[in-house]
Parts: sequence; C-alpha cells; structure tokens
Amino acid sequence: MITNATIYPMHGPRGGHNPSAPQRHPRVLTDSVLGRLARLNNVVRRLREWGLGIAEQRVDGPRGAPYVRITRAPQVSIAPLLDATQHRNWLRVSPRPARLHAELDGVNIEWEAE
Repeated sequence: MITNATIYPMHGPRGGHNPSAPQRHPRVLTDSVLGRLARLNNVVRRLREWGLGIAEQRVDGPRGAPYVRITRAPQVSIAPLLDATQHRNWLRVSPRPARLHAELDGVNIEWEAE
C-alpha cells in the first residue's frame, strides 16, 4: 500500500521534473471544445424536451461537429425536430433501414427511419 504519495507533473522534452518550472497544464477544454460542448448540451436538452431518446452523443462527431444519435418511440412525434432543423438529408446504408441526418444549431443528429 502506498501512503502519502506525491505526484509531480513531468516537464521538458526528456520528461524530467523541474520543481522551479512554472506549472503548465494542457488545455483540453479549449474555447472551441467548450463551444461545441455548450451547443451539444443545449440540443440534447431540447431533444429530451420533445420526448426523443438519446442513444449516443459526442462533442467531436464524424464531421468534427457535435453529434447525437437519437432513438424514437412510435408514439412520440419527430415533428418538432423536423420543424427546427436547418438541413436534412438521407443516407441509405443498406436496403433497410435508412439513416436520416439533420442539423440543429450546429449539431449533427442521426436516427433510423421506421
């Protein structure tokens, strides 16, 4: 068992530790990532308000934009999503089912046709 351990970040090209070096942390949450995350959260919230289920969500989707794959219950209308979307297209991956895509506020949304 390790007790009272201290972890020091590695700095420099060789990975050596320099206690006098200023602490620099990698910027994972850049302004770009934070913007995509905010758009994704807003769209997911709206989709849930419309009664649509979320099967998958990613900040960095297939085309670099936020991505959501939704599930649909037969009794829930997809009309609010279709009314709100800017662009819609269809991609047939196999004879059935066809995959439908739409863009809402910069977020790519995908679902399977019934």
